[in-house]
Amino acid sequence: MTKEFNLLPGPSGFIKGFERYLLKTPISQRSSEFLSCWYNIKNNLKLLLDNPYGDIAILTSSSTGAMEAAIVSLTSKNSKVFVISTGKFGDRFFDICNSFSIPAKKVSFLENRKIDYDLIEKELLTSNFTHITFQICETSSGIFCDPKIIGKLAKKYNLISIADAVSSFTSDYIYQELFSLDAILIGSQKGLNSPSGVSFISLSRKAIEIIKKNNINAYYFNLNRYLDDPPFTPAINTLFYVEQILKEISKLGLKYIIERNIKIANELRLKCQEYGIKQFPFQSSNGVSVFEYEDAENFIEFCKNSFSLYLGHGQGLLKGKVFRVAHFGLTPMKNYYIFNLALRNFFKNNSAKVKN
Repeated sequence: MTKEFNLLPGPSGFIKGFERYLLKTPISQRSSEFLSCWYNIKNNLKLLLDNPYGDIAILTSSSTGAMEAAIVSLTSKNSKVFVISTGKFGDRFFDICNSFSIPAKKVSFLENRKIDYDLIEKELLTSNFTHITFQICETSSGIFCDPKIIGKLAKKYNLISIADAVSSFTSDYIYQELFSLDAILIGSQKGLNSPSGVSFISLSRKAIEIIKKNNINAYYFNLNRYLDDPPFTPAINTLFYVEQILKEISKLGLKYIIERNIKIANELRLKCQEYGIKQFPFQSSNGVSVFEYEDAENFIEFCKNSFSLYLGHGQGLLKGKVFRVAHFGLTPMKNYYIFNLALRNFFKNNSAKVKN
């Protein structure tokens, strides 16, 4: 069987040696063994995310489920949401609000390729917003939105802040208590190098108080249900795997992993720059690199066919215009070596030309 190398911006590859936890004999979610796993995950994520007084909701759903759960559980009939969009997933927050008839205004920075924080504050002054949503790392564009700045604005204007950290956890510094973030969303399939289908919402003490007071128009995605023992049958074996990954992250140190991934991102971007390939965003995240390149689709196929290396295609308005490379979690260093090898061979074999 050919060895495959994964640098997709989700789902990421599994970590060697941890797969055995996926093959455990399934047990009851009410068993003491699984409940120990459940609360170990909650406590470890609270520690890693700087959320000492809150709680972690664990959902068996994709990260979009976490987005929906956060919106329906933290808003009410009197809410008005300010949506910062830098691509496909920012737009998704807006679409979710519309699906539940929650008043929302979207401001897009995709064409600007960076966030204008002064413009955001001007918008916040013009209307009585109650909530603000954003992607720390927009997976589709690679644009970075600084959670420290948004958290400060949310506190200044008394807004409930919902931060999508699905592609930034383990690549960006995120401090929930320090940054005044009310809800932080994480997916199993990215920085945790785990199977897809599980999401996590780190809720501040303030967010929990709001959820308990709200009349939530949801059943499965009512976050009140997730504050204690598992309310439904969760993805048991995936969570056993996640528990061990979190132990490994704690053992190595989250700061070490973040610094490692920042270094990988910088070196990878410099390598592409040597071939004239430019980054798409002007403010780049540490989790995902997005490169604007006229021959992006051919390069993606070359990497797959010649090196069994998987990269991300462009999404939405960037479809066919970019390729995307992830650097989060505990992804093996060999994968990045293979990327550099593929890049060199692509230009050597195809006399590739970049768009100036």
